[in-house]
Amino acid sequence: MVAATMQVYKAAIKTFLPMPSKSHYVFNLRDFARVVRGVLLVPPSRMTEPDKMIRLWVHEVYRVFNDRLTDDTDRSVVSCCLFTRKSSYCFHAS
Repeated sequence: MVAATMQVYKAAIKTFLPMPSKSHYVFNLRDFARVVRGVLLVPPSRMTEPDKMIRLWVHEVYRVFNDRLTDDTDRSVVSCCLFTRKSSYCFHAS
């Protein structure tokens, strides 16, 4: 989970650069920590199935990274990255 979060974080800082119209596209290690902290807030007794952990992680990535994006095309790039098996191609669509 940590490695996947780091991959999403690195892809976000490379792909979503701040511009005058998107000045809030600034990502830092706090965003990475927010994803991990959000997952760790759930008690282990609630995470009995691996699918629940994956769904929670995807939710946290959306909450931290996707909610900051303003364009639907940018949001679709994040979705494509999360749900593709070829993670090395993450975020190269924009």
